[in-house]
Amino acid sequence: MSQELNTARNVYLDTDEQGVVRGLLHFNEPFVSAAATPQLVAAEYLDNFSDLLGLEAEQLTRLGLSPGTQVTKDGVEYRFLLDKRLDGVETVAYQQTALSLPIWQAGLAVQIQTDPLRVLSSQSSRHPQVSVDPPSAAAVKRAEAIDEEELAARLGIGDHLAAKSARNKALTIQRRQLVIYRYEEKNIFRDQPGEIIEQPEVAVLDRRADQSLPVLPLRPIPDTIKEGQHYVCLKVDFGLNSPTFGGRLNWVAML
Repeated sequence: MSQELNTARNVYLDTDEQGVVRGLLHFNEPFVSAAATPQLVAAEYLDNFSDLLGLEAEQLTRLGLSPGTQVTKDGVEYRFLLDKRLDGVETVAYQQTALSLPIWQAGLAVQIQTDPLRVLSSQSSRHPQVSVDPPSAAAVKRAEAIDEEELAARLGIGDHLAAKSARNKALTIQRRQLVIYRYEEKNIFRDQPGEIIEQPEVAVLDRRADQSLPVLPLRPIPDTIKEGQHYVCLKVDFGLNSPTFGGRLNWVAML
C-alpha cells in the first residue's frame, strides 16, 4: 500500500500494488455535508468522490437497497450493508453486488463524524473487474436444497458422518445464502497446515496450545475453476463437532 496527496482535491489516497485506490483520508479538509443523516451524507460523499474511488454513477443509484437473495440481471452496484456508531464516529458500509447478490468481502465504508456531520475517511475493498455468468434457475434450486448429508459428502467426511448424524447431529447447516465469490488459490483454507478432521465426534477434548486450526479433507479444486474468476456460489454456514477443538466449530463453505 502506498499513499499520496491529491493536491487538487486536498485528500490523501491509499493505493494498492495494482494502483487501485483503497482509501481516502481527509486529514486536511473533511468533507462537510448539509444532509440530515449519516446515510445521506455517505451517499453525497460517494457521488462527489466517485472518480477517485473508481466508481461509476449508475453503480450508486441503489445505495438504499439491501443486497438481494436471488439472481437477477442487475449489473455491478453498491447496496446498503450496515451502519455502526462508536465514539462519535458512524461507519456506513455498502456491499458491492452483481446480479443483485453480494460479492464476498467486497464493498465500501465511509467514516462520518456525527457532531457535526462530516466525512473523515473512506475505504474500498471493491473488485475493479467483475464478470460473472448467472446460473440457471434449476441450478440455483438444486444448490439451495443441499442438506447435511450432501454437504458432508462434498466436504469429504460423508462416510464417517452418515452413521452418526441421526444420533448426535455432528453437522448442522445454519444458513444458506447465494453470493458471488472470486476464486483465489491463496485464500483456500483447505491447503493450510493443521490436523485433518476426517471423523466428527461429539466428545469434547482439551485443545493443545501448539495445535494449528483444523482443516477438512476436501476434494481437489476442479480445473474448470479459474484463478481470479467470479462465480455464483452457495455460501453455507455450518457447525461441525470436531475432536480436540472444543467439541464444535463453526465453518463457512463456498459451493
